[in-house]
Amino acid sequence: MSASDELSILRRRIEELETRFDALRVDDSPAAKDMVVVTYTLGTYPTSAQRFYAVKASEVAGTESEGSSGSYTDGSNGFFAFNLGSTIPASGTRVVVSLVNGRWVFRY
Repeated sequence: MSASDELSILRRRIEELETRFDALRVDDSPAAKDMVVVTYTLGTYPTSAQRFYAVKASEVAGTESEGSSGSYTDGSNGFFAFNLGSTIPASGTRVVVSLVNGRWVFRY
């Protein structure tokens, strides 16, 4: 195999890897980093503010017009989000979490 054949193969592999990488890329727009969640008690609910809380994603629904009411549908899979604030949210409180450096955080 000649050097130009090897270079051609390597270029093709790099292009394939770049294509795969682009397909895996997460949308980094601000909307993709925020989510409405509801806190819940998984085991022992935290008794201090700056702790990780069990949360479930909530889907917001309803007619999008001024003054109309909304509704929530809570997901079944939970995850943890860190409370940056100084107050303890009651179990069942809805908050907006943000993805910061790979961690979900909120301020309550």
